[in-house]
Amino acid sequence: ATLNFGSPFQWIYAVVLQPDGKIVVAGSAVGDAYPLCALARYKPDGSLDASFDDDGMLVTDISSNSCSFEDLVLQADGKIIAVGWASNGVNNDFVLVRYNPDGSLDTTFSEDGIQVTDFASSNDTATGVALQTDSMIVVAGTGGLIGDVAVARYAPGGSLDDTFDGDGKLLVSVGGMDRGNDLALQPD
Repeated sequence: ATLNFGSPFQWIYAVVLQPDGKIVVAGSAVGDAYPLCALARYKPDGSLDASFDDDGMLVTDISSNSCSFEDLVLQADGKIIAVGWASNGVNNDFVLVRYNPDGSLDTTFSEDGIQVTDFASSNDTATGVALQTDSMIVVAGTGGLIGDVAVARYAPGGSLDDTFDGDGKLLVSVGGMDRGNDLALQPD
């Protein structure tokens, strides 16, 4: 299967398989001048699923600047959470976007479907996401002024969970330039 958003460049960074066999992919596609967050959904036979945003693919402009999705997770209700980064014009921030199963933004999540999180006014990139059994959303990546492992936890509605390290986000320095690329949840 191929993908063409009608732009010269497309990148796929994450893939998830739905229980019905459909395949959701996430990444970015170059818009007029910069990459935009992109999703597409395929049927099990490899054709685009036209029931997803009318043509099987969508682009979300988060901040009128560049952005990209780096990972995905499916909720039990079929909603899709995509995480990555979005430029604020100066640097990048974590971005989480929740979509309904049909590809529309879920406006019950953070009021507009989009949650942007800044770690210390630095270049922040969310590269991994997982769902806890209580529906809390855990996101990991890189953030902070010198580049640390960044972890944030969000309530099901999209707000930062302040019971996690007092403000919902945590930077961990392992020494030097650190990077979080993925995460996994332990049973506890």
